[in-house]
Amino acid sequence: MHALLKVVVVLVLAVQWGGAGAAETDPPTVQLVDATRHFTLEDTLRLHVPGPHQIPVMNAKATGVWLVIDDVVMQSLGAPTAELDAAGTGLVLSYRLSMDPNSDDSRNQWEQLLEKQHGGYQMTLPLALAIGTAAALPVAGNGMLFHVTSQHKALITLGLCLALFLLLFWRLAHSGSALRDFPDGPYSLGKSQMAFWGLLVALTFIGVWFNTRLIEYIPQQVLILLGISGGTGLGALVIGNGTKAAEITALEQKLTTLSADDVAGCTAAKARLQVLRAPPTDVSKGFFHDICDDGNGIGFHRLQTVMWTLILGFIFIAHVTKVISMPEFPETLLTLMGISNSVYLGFKFPEKA
Repeated sequence: MHALLKVVVVLVLAVQWGGAGAAETDPPTVQLVDATRHFTLEDTLRLHVPGPHQIPVMNAKATGVWLVIDDVVMQSLGAPTAELDAAGTGLVLSYRLSMDPNSDDSRNQWEQLLEKQHGGYQMTLPLALAIGTAAALPVAGNGMLFHVTSQHKALITLGLCLALFLLLFWRLAHSGSALRDFPDGPYSLGKSQMAFWGLLVALTFIGVWFNTRLIEYIPQQVLILLGISGGTGLGALVIGNGTKAAEITALEQKLTTLSADDVAGCTAAKARLQVLRAPPTDVSKGFFHDICDDGNGIGFHRLQTVMWTLILGFIFIAHVTKVISMPEFPETLLTLMGISNSVYLGFKFPEKA
């Protein structure tokens, strides 16, 4: 009987000790301070981690602790500021929701987060806290109420920028020479493409700053795209003038070799020279007709350049509208754009002067 009683006492104590040990190892319940607040960029988000915890603190900074927003580990936010809570056993961690436009990691993490959202610029994001290599601890509650910018403000900015883009492009098209190779002549595809990307990037830069108050980082891919369009405009002008000059030189040499008896040949050469040396008198047949016309009608090499410019422009606007940041185009798309413009310049050599 005494032996049985001892066994029962040992089992009860083992269960109690096991329960106490499990309670000590249970993860703390992390809570969001100011859970009803609407957070935006550059705001400070605070999390309360009650004791006991295993978060090392050095120089008022918690180390090895990362904020996880909607399963995206925001390592670019850095180490949070740590201070003791009112009880003196827990910690209050403070993260500044900042985005560094000049940091690839910061831009990529914020874009990865914002691209997952489909409810506009105001959203509720689940939070978690990753401590060391352990599994992330979910933050209690419904998550963080976050908005990149006001939905009303974003839509007004988008409408104004698109209207301003169309107005400026229309003004350039009707200026007489901005998008043409000579005053009141046919429109130039190279100059039109250069104006398209120049206006689009400039207005996007202004729109992003107006909504986020951040100096937008212009990705290298966008700079390459501007370079491609600018090089195409310059190349088209050089090739056009070069083709005309080469034909004039060839006709002048031909006249020196023709005999005086070849009246028909001399007359035709002189007539062609007179046309080439005279001020151009070509008139526009309409914007889209001009930029697609190679002198013999609509040329597919020109049409595909226009088509890919519009496609990339649509992708650019859609990306900016969704994440309020300029896109980083894949290298394959930039290569495709470069090939398309190169083909256009190559086919421009045999075009009629």
